[in-house]
Amino acid sequence: MIGPKDTGVGTSITANNEGGTLVPEYPLYAEEVQRVEKIRLFCLPYAGGSSLFYTDLKAYLNPSIELCPIDLAGHGMRMGEGLNTTMDQALNDVFGQMEKVGFDQPFALLGYSMGASIAYYLYFYLKERGQVPQHVYFMANTPPYVPDDDVPASDLPDDEFLDQLAALGGLSQEVLECKELVDLFLPIMRADVRLEEGSLASDPSTIDCNMSVIYSTQDDEGGQVEQWKRCAGRLCDFHRFEGTHFFMLDHYPEVAEIINRTLH
Repeated sequence: MIGPKDTGVGTSITANNEGGTLVPEYPLYAEEVQRVEKIRLFCLPYAGGSSLFYTDLKAYLNPSIELCPIDLAGHGMRMGEGLNTTMDQALNDVFGQMEKVGFDQPFALLGYSMGASIAYYLYFYLKERGQVPQHVYFMANTPPYVPDDDVPASDLPDDEFLDQLAALGGLSQEVLECKELVDLFLPIMRADVRLEEGSLASDPSTIDCNMSVIYSTQDDEGGQVEQWKRCAGRLCDFHRFEGTHFFMLDHYPEVAEIINRTLH
């Protein structure tokens, strides 16, 4: 598995639930990806995150890609709403937000960390309703059928919970030292982590559209990121970046290049 920092070109994998065969580079996408005038990219946040995380990505995307970041209930612009406590609630919530934008154009999904887990289940939720994405981007997470020991347990004492979150690179010292922010942030984070804890799958189900897995060296310390290929029914490419769990903060242009290349 190689990434844009290594060569500027990703690796493609054609895979099914029985395994994958490596095939070279991106020319494959010329035939596999339908070229469209406009496509929507629905982006799902990490635990405790909001749609603002994707703001800086927009400047680097192809103009034909409409960035549609989603705030979950209780996050970002929807802070006054009750938090989702189960994956079913989160899927209903996200689908409702997507319906408001509309399904009148082709679309793709992108999920970061917890958002990647939601994107996995959302694919099947949408497929049951006759809506299939053109591409799914799984970022900064292992698949939901592989336990992730890096995610802190939702019932840890506050200090341990915050320490583990800080180790992932998502909390600044300023936030940790501000009691008001911690008091606001903790219930949201615990609810999100609890949601992901309750959504582990026993076996992979096949995703029958192209996939990209984008991750950092920290995300793959356990060597489990490659397990995404077990659910790939079509092309699946992997892109590795040096850095922490929140590597995209330093690599918006490179991530956008991957999206631009694989969607068009």
